[in-house]
Amino acid sequence: MEPNCQFRTFTFQTSTSQNGTPLMSAAHAETVVDFNIQPDTRRFSQGSASRNAIMAAAREEIRRSGWRGFDLQSALNHVKAPTAQIEEYWPSTACLVVDAVLDVLETPVISDHHPLNEQLARLIDPVVDMARSGSDAILMRSALLAAADEADANKLFRAHINDHFKRPLKQVLATARAKKEIRQLYDVDMAMEILFGPLWHRLIVLRAPFPESTSINAVTGLMDHLRG
Repeated sequence: MEPNCQFRTFTFQTSTSQNGTPLMSAAHAETVVDFNIQPDTRRFSQGSASRNAIMAAAREEIRRSGWRGFDLQSALNHVKAPTAQIEEYWPSTACLVVDAVLDVLETPVISDHHPLNEQLARLIDPVVDMARSGSDAILMRSALLAAADEADANKLFRAHINDHFKRPLKQVLATARAKKEIRQLYDVDMAMEILFGPLWHRLIVLRAPFPESTSINAVTGLMDHLRG
């Protein structure tokens, strides 16, 4: 946290004399630290909404209208947030939509004590669980579409997927390779496509709910690829 202080410079006159006769006068400046600075509260009103409240309102608007029909002003009105506050948190509406959805997407919990197929299933469980619910499937679909439509939103989405899904997958596969459960050479990007590709396809193209077999089929396909 930044200290609540700032530097202030004061200028004053000094003089030297000899036997009461002025010889020289000069201006001196000294810098002191002021620790009594009050925060600037003028930017937003006291009723300004929090970041979490804005994202919650955005999720409700996404559930009603999806990404294509998303009405930013409607979400803002719900929490009485000014447009300037949105710009403070997100560079674009698409980024708000992606961030609001990723905020409620659970992080996979994986343990190397489980069999490989179960670890892979646990990796995609958060996406599968979200997509099984009709209203939450709209959230996931909207995040994918917004990420596809806008560059900053795409970076945000990819960074989240890399940190929370791709990186754990790398660790799972590295451990499995060390145990000789899979072949020595494999492509992590291809593994991601095999594992998550069917999920994105079902959400975007088919616009259909996820059956119970979705997770099993994705994991089986990846296991066959890694052992082939």
